[in-house]
Amino acid sequence: MVFLRKCLFVDVIYMVALAICWYFFLSGNTFKTGLILQAIPNPTASSEAIPIIDSWKGIYFNNSKIGFSNTQIKKLAVTEPSAYHIKTEMHMLLGMLGQYRETAIKASTYLHTDLSLHMFDLGIYSANHKMYIRGETTDGDILELKIVTGESVLKKRINMQHNIIPSPALAAFLSIQKFNIHDRIVVPVFDPFILHTDHMTVTFTGTERLKLHGIVFNTLVAETEFRGIKTRSWIADTGEVVKETTPFGWVMVVESPQEATRLISDKAQMPDILSQVSIPSNRPLQHPQDIAFLKALLKNIPGDMFDLITQRQTAQKQEEGLWIIAVQKENGEEIAKNSLPVHQISDITPLMPTYFIQSNDPVIHKLANEIRQNDDDAWQIVLKLHEWIYKNIRKTPTLSVPSSLDVLRTREGDCNEHTVLFTALSRACGIPTKMCAGIVYYQGDFYYHSWPKVFVGRWVDVDPTLGQVICDGTHIQLIEGDLLQQIQLASILGRIEVEILEAR
Repeated sequence: MVFLRKCLFVDVIYMVALAICWYFFLSGNTFKTGLILQAIPNPTASSEAIPIIDSWKGIYFNNSKIGFSNTQIKKLAVTEPSAYHIKTEMHMLLGMLGQYRETAIKASTYLHTDLSLHMFDLGIYSANHKMYIRGETTDGDILELKIVTGESVLKKRINMQHNIIPSPALAAFLSIQKFNIHDRIVVPVFDPFILHTDHMTVTFTGTERLKLHGIVFNTLVAETEFRGIKTRSWIADTGEVVKETTPFGWVMVVESPQEATRLISDKAQMPDILSQVSIPSNRPLQHPQDIAFLKALLKNIPGDMFDLITQRQTAQKQEEGLWIIAVQKENGEEIAKNSLPVHQISDITPLMPTYFIQSNDPVIHKLANEIRQNDDDAWQIVLKLHEWIYKNIRKTPTLSVPSSLDVLRTREGDCNEHTVLFTALSRACGIPTKMCAGIVYYQGDFYYHSWPKVFVGRWVDVDPTLGQVICDGTHIQLIEGDLLQQIQLASILGRIEVEILEAR
C-alpha cells in the first residue's frame, strides 16, 4: 500500500501557495518606509523612484534548505516598448517519500511607465511536466493569453481593468507610495499563475529589530492576505525585504548569491513534504476502505471559505472554526440507468472545458469514445473511465499544475493528475463532473487528497486514484472546484485538526 501515499494530494497546494507568496513578494522586493500609503493604489503615480535591484533569498522548510530565489528589476531604455523588466526565478528540491523532485518557476514581467502590465512570461518546470503562460496587453484593457501545457496550446482573450496591478509589480509599486505603521490597503492584483484577478490586503503591523547572518536590520513588518493565505514580510530601512514567512513552514531569507544557491549536499537531511503536512488522527481505523460512516470533529476550518456540505456529507458548526462532520458512503447498487445526455442538471459548468481540463480537445474526445464503446448508460461509462484511469496512469508523486492533455502524454501522476484526466474524459462523454479536494485517512493520519464526483441522476463521489468506485467514508470534502478554488486549502495547511468521533 506504499503506492497510496504516492497518490496523496500535496503538489498543487504547495506549488500554488508557494508560488503566490513568492510571486507577490519576491518579485518586487523593495519598499520605502516612514510614509503614508494610499488606500487604493494609483497606477498613474510616478515610477521614477523604483529601485533597480538584484536580490537573492534562500528558501527553507522546517529549518532545512530546499531552494533559492532571485529577483531583478531593470529599467529599460526609452526606445523599448516597456519601461521596466522584472525577472524572477525560484528553484526548489523537494523530498517526497524518498524521491526528490526538482522544480523551477521562472517569470519575466514587462511594465509600462505607470507600472501597468505590458506583457509577461511564466514557466513552471518539474521533471516531465511543464507549463508556460504568455500574456500581452492589446487594445488597452485586453489581455491576450497563450497557455502551453505539455503539447497543448490554448489561446484566450480576457478583459483586465487598467488599474489592476500585475502581482510582480506590487512591491515595486508600493516602493513609490507613502505608508505608516498600522496602515491597511486593499490592492486589486492580477495573478498570471491562476489567470485571475482578486484583491490582496496588506497591513503594516509594526517594527522589529531582526538579526540575520550576524547583521542587525531595523525592519517594518507587513502582513499580507490573499484568498485566505497569509504571509509576513520584514522590510529593512534600505527598502529590501529581508525575510518572509508563510503559515505552513516556508521561510525565505535574504542571502548572498553564493549562500542562496548552496543546497543541502546530503539529501537524507531534507524534510519529507508529504509527511510534514499529514494530519494526525486520534485513533486508528482498521480497513478504512470499508468504512461506510464517519463522524469527526474538524478544528480550524473557516466554514465560509470551504464546501463542507455535500450530498454525502453533513456539517454542523459548533463555534468559529469548529465543525462536526458526518460522511455517509453512497450505495452504488441504488444507481439507476441514466442514458446520455444527462438532462437533470441546470448548471452546465461541470460539463465545460477549462484551461487545464481540455474536455473539448479532439485527443480527449477520441480516447473517451474508445473507452465508452458506444455505451449510453452514464454510470457504466463512469465505471469504464474509472477502470481505465486506475490501470493506465502510473502512481507517482508529481510536482506540477496538472492538465488533462499533459497527464495523457506522461501517463503518470498523483491524485491531481488522475482527477484532472478523469474529469476531462467524463465531461467529454457528456457526464457532468466536478473536482473535489479534502482529506482521506491512511495508516493513522489524514492526508490531503483530490477526487472527482459525477452526476448520474444524482451526484456520486468516485476515486480513480485509489481504485475506489465509490469513495469510502474517510473521504472528507473541504473544497469543490478546480485550481482557483483549491488554493483555499493552502490557508489551513499545518492548522487543521481531526478528531474521529465515530466510524463504522
